[in-house]
Amino acid sequence: PAGGEYWSARRFATLVQARSDAVWERRFLWPNLLLEWRADGLGALQVIPVAAGRCRVQCFDYWLPAVDSATLALRFLAGRIARSALRLDMDLAVSTQRGLMVSGYAASGDAPVPRAVAAFRHMLAAALRC
Repeated sequence: PAGGEYWSARRFATLVQARSDAVWERRFLWPNLLLEWRADGLGALQVIPVAAGRCRVQCFDYWLPAVDSATLALRFLAGRIARSALRLDMDLAVSTQRGLMVSGYAASGDAPVPRAVAAFRHMLAAALRC
């Protein structure tokens, strides 16, 4: 995101060039977690199925203690960029969900279920029984 054309992204890129710990990495962890490492801390985005065609999105942010104004500036700019990226992520999730609900898509009851999907369903079922 720091390579973007917006002022926040350009300013963030300028500030992080002077730092050795300046990373911004996003990694998807199957089945429903997106982790984001940034110079100011860590963010997590979790998608939780609620019902057919519906899900809840939870966002968590964890920041490093700010010891100087440069770290505070990085935190502020990273937050602005992360919120913008979250809007894009939400648009993508909505678009994907709509794509799955088109009339041409149908799940076959006879199709084999991958082992990982079956394990995830089992975890959900166990959690709902609590």
